[in-house]
Amino acid sequence: MFEFLPLVLTLVLADLYPFGFEPVFFDPWLTAAGALALPLLAGGLARSRFRAAETRLMGHGDGARFVAECQRAGLAGRIVLLLGYVALVFLLHWPYFAGQVLGLSCIPLFDRTAVIAPALAGLFALWIAGYPLDRRLRRSTWTLGEYLDFRARASLGTILLPILFMSSAIDALMRMPAIERSIAAWPSLEWAVVAAVVLALYTFAPLALRSVWRAEPLPAGPLRDRLEEVRRRAGFRCRDLLVWRSGGGRIANALVIGLVGPLRYVVFTDALLEQLSEEEVASVLGHEIGHVKHHHLPLYFGFSLSLILFLVWVDFAVGPWLSPARLGTWGSEAAGGALLIAVLGSVFFLFGFVSRRFERQADLHGAALTADPIGFAGALEKIAALNGMPRAAGSWRYFSIEQRVHDVLAAAASPQVHDRMQASARHVALGLVAFYVLSLGGALQAAAEGNGEKRDRLRRYRALEFARRAEEHFEEGKLDLARAEIEAALVEHDDRAVYLVLYGEILRGLGERDAARAAYRQARALGPSGLWERLRIQRGLTE
Repeated sequence: MFEFLPLVLTLVLADLYPFGFEPVFFDPWLTAAGALALPLLAGGLARSRFRAAETRLMGHGDGARFVAECQRAGLAGRIVLLLGYVALVFLLHWPYFAGQVLGLSCIPLFDRTAVIAPALAGLFALWIAGYPLDRRLRRSTWTLGEYLDFRARASLGTILLPILFMSSAIDALMRMPAIERSIAAWPSLEWAVVAAVVLALYTFAPLALRSVWRAEPLPAGPLRDRLEEVRRRAGFRCRDLLVWRSGGGRIANALVIGLVGPLRYVVFTDALLEQLSEEEVASVLGHEIGHVKHHHLPLYFGFSLSLILFLVWVDFAVGPWLSPARLGTWGSEAAGGALLIAVLGSVFFLFGFVSRRFERQADLHGAALTADPIGFAGALEKIAALNGMPRAAGSWRYFSIEQRVHDVLAAAASPQVHDRMQASARHVALGLVAFYVLSLGGALQAAAEGNGEKRDRLRRYRALEFARRAEEHFEEGKLDLARAEIEAALVEHDDRAVYLVLYGEILRGLGERDAARAAYRQARALGPSGLWERLRIQRGLTE
């Protein structure tokens, strides 16, 4: 949770930009100073909290309380990091600084990385602050460099890089002339492009993750033979069984990745293979097979896709009530951003609820596949000990080890308990399917009404073509041609602030200051959200 949530919220906040307080205030030196100070502030706070917890509780024998204090210290640092990043983005306009002042807006992928760079630096500062305690809890031998390398590959490689790739792929597709024209006429096609990219990401990400994690095939030998026997007996298809080297980190974990068998891997960390017996590793494989046999991976994919469709529906249903005409520019953007964060926050906690029940179902499958629930419970206990996890400590995605062991043994002892737990997981799966159907229906309704009449679609298409040519002529200094094209665009579609701002820039270049000011005032009345537009409006009206 501690890595997933800050990274996802950081990307959401970056995409919510540009908007902010009016009048526009922008000082590049202050923005640069804020970007440098953010990781120092977050890391310093977390380190002071870690030291306070260590002073109060280390050596008192209360491991669970000590771990809880450390988790709260890390959470405090991440909250400061997120709040500071909000101020950096929306008050100091860091995305504008990175894209326009530093000139990074034209570099695919790197432009988004630069926008979230202060938050990434803050995350590294938090890892550095927590390194001594993490090393002590796990009794690990890794150096700071090894620790940061593992954390970066585990967190950034698993969460950030796929999302950045998805965003960059979507941007690249949206810039293709044929797709851009089609979306201008049929706005709902934008979400079809997004869904296609998400599907491609889920399908092919395992190939990239194997390289990011530097995972290697499990060597031939008795352990591999035993795992292959379990795999064949279960009828489970995968591309390979892999080992993830964690150095001296003593990270004990395993996971399955991949929607389809030819692109599916089961990954074990080296510490898990070294510390667990052959039969215990086989039971862990049974747990991962359980995720596939109960269709958890496609259900998670459907959940992600449903979220996209649900946001389309929410935007269609609520968008008119949050328009700038009703709430003003700042009120509209703030309400829309708050609604998006509220929806994503609700989905985040819903995902945790779903994950805990699916993990329990996979536990039951692992114990049943090896016909050794006691051995499976022992494997869970060992994994918790290796990772420095108190038995009673739960998490966002998992019940506590104590609860998981109790559930496995209770299900093995009582068929009624087993059936009740399986029914609970099935009900959750049916709820996800219902959410998908509901979201799809709402998105189709939004698409049908949002595309508008054929005449409106053609007008939007023609306006975009005129505006593109106007911008090209403007950049080439052909102001008269640019004026003719942008006036034609405004005839077709006169309620887009960006067109009016470009019109004002062209008139300003032609020396028609009064007409330019009129265009700027009209654009401002429409509530432009882009900082590029607002800065030019402010400059045009104050000169």
